[in-house]
Amino acid sequence: MGSTTHMGDLQMGSVHMGEVIEASHRRVSRLGVDPARSEVPWVGEPTPEEDDLTELVRPLLDHLHSQFRDCPIGVVMADSSGRVTHRSGGTGEILGSMDACGVDVGYSLAERDAGTTGVGTCLETNRPTVVVGEDHYLEMFRPFTCVNSPIVDPISSAVRGTIGIMCPVGETNPLLLPMTTTVAWEMAHIILERATPAERILVEEFLRSRTSAESPVLTVNADVLIAGPAAQRLLSGVDHRTLWEHVSAAIGRGGDQITELTRDSLPPVGLRCRPLHRGAELQGAVVELVPAGRRARRSRREPRLPGMVGSSERWRAVVTDAQRAALSREPLLITGERGSGRLTLARAVAALSGEPGAPVADCGAVAHLGARKWLRQLERDLESEVTVVLRNVELLPDRMAAAVAGMIEQRPAGTRIIATSGTTDPSGTGAAMLQDLLSVLRIRIPPLRHRRSDIVEISRHLLAGMGHTHVPRSLTDVLRRQPWPGNVRELEAVLRATVDRAGARPLELAHLPPRVDRNPTRRPLHGLEQREADDILEALRTTGGNKVRAARLLGISRATLYRRIDAFDLHLG
Repeated sequence: MGSTTHMGDLQMGSVHMGEVIEASHRRVSRLGVDPARSEVPWVGEPTPEEDDLTELVRPLLDHLHSQFRDCPIGVVMADSSGRVTHRSGGTGEILGSMDACGVDVGYSLAERDAGTTGVGTCLETNRPTVVVGEDHYLEMFRPFTCVNSPIVDPISSAVRGTIGIMCPVGETNPLLLPMTTTVAWEMAHIILERATPAERILVEEFLRSRTSAESPVLTVNADVLIAGPAAQRLLSGVDHRTLWEHVSAAIGRGGDQITELTRDSLPPVGLRCRPLHRGAELQGAVVELVPAGRRARRSRREPRLPGMVGSSERWRAVVTDAQRAALSREPLLITGERGSGRLTLARAVAALSGEPGAPVADCGAVAHLGARKWLRQLERDLESEVTVVLRNVELLPDRMAAAVAGMIEQRPAGTRIIATSGTTDPSGTGAAMLQDLLSVLRIRIPPLRHRRSDIVEISRHLLAGMGHTHVPRSLTDVLRRQPWPGNVRELEAVLRATVDRAGARPLELAHLPPRVDRNPTRRPLHGLEQREADDILEALRTTGGNKVRAARLLGISRATLYRRIDAFDLHLG
């Protein structure tokens, strides 16, 4: 069967979605579902005990309904079994069509009852799903497009149900998929808001720990288990109760020892457990899964990355994180100031993963190429099942960010995303959803002024690429004392200008371009001083140089602000 609307028009991976539809048809055929079936079964309205989620998100459903008033679009919510728990429509016509297909509260749209549909296939795959026209298995659904996203409980990671859109094929719109994924994401946040203090602690610690741990991690207590896909695979066959018994026993023994957990017909896995307390009360534990019998070892080799240099403590931490990330296929988000080397680091991680030629999709090119052309190119990249570098994601408009999030959720299993961003503060719901997807692993590149000890090594590395192997100390001493707001990119531009001015002569201090202060009076700032100076400059920029408002923003007196400006020589002129 072929769809009447190309999947690319819905900003999804067409090849991948086609595979999902074909797999669903095979499942439904094995179940003996008749394509000519003209009704779906009534399974009974859910009781309040069976379905507390619909009422919990009722305000969000009402808002969604208001967005489609007078539009031939229906909203459908179902529980984890496929039973419809809510439906609404923008017109009487779409409600009549939904009635004719049995899309109403209490009816089942599970694959075994309704064949390939947005609801049933979404619940089978636990992924956002688009079913267009002829892709439906039952003939009565073929005049329609159904777009659904799973509602995932952020506490238990269980799929609580699905939220979706149903409309005539002719009303198919590329924004339907990002809209449903955004609504599902908002529902997950509503669920999280009702969490107990212990559950919140487990969620927060899981999100914090998984970005920094070398191995898969989980958080657990007697009632809740939160684990990513890698941890779930390692614990396949181990029930929650058994795991908590091992973890709580390890916590009781104290220390940083690794306890071994045996698995049926599989080698044991090591558990390194850290207790989580709220006051004096134990709330649960963070557990890192490691090979049984392993002990922490510190490598004596200096860590390196392709095309990047540095030996400061801050840079070594970046390199270590990058090398760990290269061993994973989880999404990675690299953040840092402009010119800090985000793209270079992304390419280095891809190279360490064995993919030195990873394609780069620059979000800054959307304005030049147009949204549709840029999204189609990204779609092709994502279908290639290689590492794809998504550059400058902070430049995406919010709706585009939501669309990209939907595409990333639908990417083939072999495609890995490495993204770069100049900010960690998303500007809207779509951007926040995209950042959540990309932040499974995260690396922040420190600005060059926070690792001044690397400036000489970086300068020599860059100049060697320009044909200069000797760099006089008089030159590097001046370079180390510059503020470098443009980071490594600015340093490289200065060095290129210096080489150009020197011509065939050896480099000298006099060859520095005029914009570089050869006799900087400001002493180099380090550590907390530099961070405090950064905060002051940011406050002054935010307030347009108004020192009274800047002092208030920083929470200090105006006299203290003046003293710190003098001490750090931050006079902007």
